[in-house]
Amino acid sequence: MSRVNDGEKGSVDSNIALEGTDAADLEDLMSILKLPASHFRAAAARARRLAAEATTPRVKQHLRNVIDRYELLAGEVEKAGKSD
Repeated sequence: MSRVNDGEKGSVDSNIALEGTDAADLEDLMSILKLPASHFRAAAARARRLAAEATTPRVKQHLRNVIDRYELLAGEVEKAGKSD
């Protein structure tokens, strides 16, 4: 089961994070997961560059959370691709 760091609350199971999500949100998620893992890895790299230049702790933390989510998505895409 995947773990997601949601910032202030600590980490939560990714399956639990989907609770309360409506059908339209799930459809959007499925569309996102059709993108290649390289898309998410590139976005994480961009966020890392921004984090390196950020000057406030709050912005740095936000970007670390963004990076974690992009890396999680990349991992999920790779995992889904391997099971085909």
